[in-house]
Amino acid sequence: MLSLSDFTLFQAVLEVRYDHAYSLWDRSGALWAKANRVWTNLKAGQTQPSVTTFLLDNQYELSVSLERSHIIDMKPSSSLKDFMERANDFINLVAQSLDIEYFTRIGFRLAYVKTCFALE
Repeated sequence: MLSLSDFTLFQAVLEVRYDHAYSLWDRSGALWAKANRVWTNLKAGQTQPSVTTFLLDNQYELSVSLERSHIIDMKPSSSLKDFMERANDFINLVAQSLDIEYFTRIGFRLAYVKTCFALE
């Protein structure tokens, strides 16, 4: 019998969307320099003019693009305390750096998994 208690929290995602933030092209370096002062364990991932992605502590993916930004926790704790603190700091940093006055969408998603074994 399947029970929800058999599932394990696998991933937490917070995504914000906004109108085109064309200032990203001019401010991307400054944004990530500020982020690096807050979190010294940032590692560059994808770096293109319209999207930049960094990995933090081999656990969090931080991404900023022209019309959306997200933070993904790939090893979330059940309390989500650390995730929410980092997400709050990251989203505020993005909004301030790109002069975003309002978000057009805010999405929060939790992904759960259950390992199943094939019967032979």
